[in-house]
Formats: sequence, C-alpha cells, structure tokens
Amino acid sequence: MSARLQLPVVLASIAVALATLLFRLAAFNGFENDHFMHVAWSQQLLFGDWPGRDFVEPGMPLVVALSALGQLAWPGFFSEAVLGIAMVSAAAGFTCATAASVTRSIPAGLAAGLLVAAS
Repeated sequence: MSARLQLPVVLASIAVALATLLFRLAAFNGFENDHFMHVAWSQQLLFGDWPGRDFVEPGMPLVVALSALGQLAWPGFFSEAVLGIAMVSAAAGFTCATAASVTRSIPAGLAAGLLVAAS
C-alpha cells in the first residue's frame, strides 16, 4: 500500500469501528442464548473450575477467557455486551482496512466495513 493511501485507510477504519460501536450500543436490545453460556463458563472459570475437568467447554477458550476478563472488570452482563460490541466493531474496522487495501478504494472499504456493522 502506498504511503499516500495509508493514512486515509487508517482513518476510515477507525471511523467505521467507532460508528459500529455507537450503532451497536444504540441498537442493543438483549442477548442471544450464547452470551448467557459465555458468562456462565467465565464465572465458573473465575470460581476456580477448569474447562474439561469441572465443566464442559465446547472448544472456545478465547471467548471464555475474554469473557472472564470482562467479568473481572465489571461483573454481570454489561461487560459481556461491551465485549461483544467491541469485537464486532474491531471486525468492521479490520474489514474496512482490508477491503480498502485490496481494492485500493476507500469507498469500497467503507462499504465493506459498514456491511459488517449492519449484519
């Protein structure tokens, strides 16, 4: 990627990530069942239980570990909501950067990132 295109792509990616964060926070209306499972597994982890030995963990150690870190910072479902929204926002920003770099078109990157945000 040329230096001339690099700064606008970074700025566009950050803008998409922030717009996604704000949009998802405003549109949040509750959890799917999976989020309750993540919180339950993370709380078991924080209480000293081991995945595989003390409870069945279906092969998502990073999700459980990140949820446990969120539970340490802010116990309850608010941290799970912020974690999920932050991950979708980061994905939208990275998608914008990748699409803009591949196509060498910032509008195409913005469209791809906003498509992730809306989906």
